[in-house]
Amino acid sequence: MSDAMCFAGFAFAADFTSARREDGSSIAFTRAERRLLAHLVAHAGALCTRDQLLDAISGLGSDAGDRNIDFVVARVRSKLGDPARQPIFIATRYGEGYVWIATPRRPASETVPPFLIVGPIRRLSGEGEPGGTSLAFAEALAAVLRAEIADQRGVVLDPDASLTGTASSPAPEFQIELTFVDVDGRTDCVSVLRHCGTGAVLKVRRDEDVDASGRADVTAGDHAAALWLSLATERGEGNPEIGPSDLRIYEAGTPFVRNDDPDLPPEVSVKDEAFPIGENFRRNEAQLRKLRELRPADPVLKLMLAINIHARYIADGWRFLATSDPRARDEADIRDLVLGALPELMPSPQHVLSAAKLLQFLGPEYGTAALSLAEDAFRRATELGHALTTLGAMRCFSDDFAAGLPLLWQARALVKPGTLAERYIVATICQHLMGAGDFAGKDRELQLLTRSPLSKGPFRLVFANPGEVDPSLPVRMTLRLLSAKYARAMLLWSYYTSTRLYTGREARENVIVGLAGHLRRRFGDAIILPEVAQAVPGIFGTRAAVAEPVS
Repeated sequence: MSDAMCFAGFAFAADFTSARREDGSSIAFTRAERRLLAHLVAHAGALCTRDQLLDAISGLGSDAGDRNIDFVVARVRSKLGDPARQPIFIATRYGEGYVWIATPRRPASETVPPFLIVGPIRRLSGEGEPGGTSLAFAEALAAVLRAEIADQRGVVLDPDASLTGTASSPAPEFQIELTFVDVDGRTDCVSVLRHCGTGAVLKVRRDEDVDASGRADVTAGDHAAALWLSLATERGEGNPEIGPSDLRIYEAGTPFVRNDDPDLPPEVSVKDEAFPIGENFRRNEAQLRKLRELRPADPVLKLMLAINIHARYIADGWRFLATSDPRARDEADIRDLVLGALPELMPSPQHVLSAAKLLQFLGPEYGTAALSLAEDAFRRATELGHALTTLGAMRCFSDDFAAGLPLLWQARALVKPGTLAERYIVATICQHLMGAGDFAGKDRELQLLTRSPLSKGPFRLVFANPGEVDPSLPVRMTLRLLSAKYARAMLLWSYYTSTRLYTGREARENVIVGLAGHLRRRFGDAIILPEVAQAVPGIFGTRAAVAEPVS
């Protein structure tokens, strides 16, 4: 249990499938108990109503009774030896719900540094130990950052922190040093954000009269934005292993977002297995717009905002397209941002590749120019993970699978197994194997994306082969959970983010006819939007059956 969470003598598995006592014995939890525990722990210290817990274990809008929750809570308490009258883990709020009250601790065998330390604190006036104004400002700063940053390693205030760490207290990933100076009856603070691994200074700012200004929230927001930008961009420029820019921007938002999106059913929200978290993109956009207010002419920030808008469609469009259609506005924003930044980005091949990918996404009027830009930038690029993935996909969209797929295979060789980067490149490969008509090859690759029970149904549905008429059990379960609104959005999402980008008619049909067929059988022909039916008439036509996918 290397990822265990420890509470009051129990080490809980990260997915709450089991818990181990200090004597080595263990207990297992049912699916309902796991979901209950996951929701309570994710909202530790906050009241969870019975309705919220019902949604967590049974799905949104469940009509199960409140008593079901009480029975599940009672079972969990029994397994943990948690008395209701003197609770250690779960406290009852009569007539309202339940609260997780246990305090987490690290396993004794693990020494894990925090994500961010606020400290050391220095006061130059010679008053001795930091206190009063300086400590109050540091505490306020740390409190705001704790609310901002969701990374499980946490934010720690340590007035005596070392800048390098020690054997017993390793260095954090990031650190904010605070130096206080007394000038003309006021106290000013100079704060320095560092990346501890490289020593790089990411942000320096001075706040005047911190005793009276109450600027801890502004200071924290400024440092949080600089920290986010470093995660999105400062990964060793030119490194061959650096992956696609949209993936880097997504991962930069992860420490700031809690994986408990209330809009998603449990099947797709747990542990980021099936679909990435939509909140990442919303948070990233807010950070980028804040940074652009300070540097409106910065071409890299323009490009990053355009990348984030596009990435939001790729990862989260299946959801938000169910309730809104901002495509025209977002395409205009992408076009203005990319074309406005491109002249200044030309010396940077990795930025040109990203810009070319976005231009291809905008439509066929940019297709030839976009591919030409990408081919030229590729010959200069050293960030091979990014370059191979980007140009490989662009060639495939241009119906040149023979030249595109080998680049994608090489990109896969650069990623570490079990990472989000691996799932990203494998999903890309699956999509273009489908476009090329290699359905057997796609089915082999798809096995990596469907190892988890949580992801089997969604991925097998999205990557369904043309001619499938008897879906596997995971696909049937996913179809049963889908409402017509989300089914229609899923089809529009598949069409908008991939199908329409292929220049070849056969490739367009290959990647969407299987999905459309399952949705038509479940909801009827009206589930197909006219926009999609007009662009891919093969959805309603007959096709030769292909090999059924592996189960």
